[in-house]
Amino acid sequence: MNIYNAAGKLVKSDEILKASNEYDLSNLPKGVYVVELRNGNNKSSSRIVLK
Repeated sequence: MNIYNAAGKLVKSDEILKASNEYDLSNLPKGVYVVELRNGNNKSSSRIVLK
């Protein structure tokens, strides 16, 4: 998993080993981020807003 800020800078990267619906992002400042998930050749990205 990679998380990028609104400027496109990588701010967090982590390997997720088990499925979960929750991930602690409380250490990131408020703003807009892009979360990118990769599994082999598959890639998915979503925009999130932290308030």
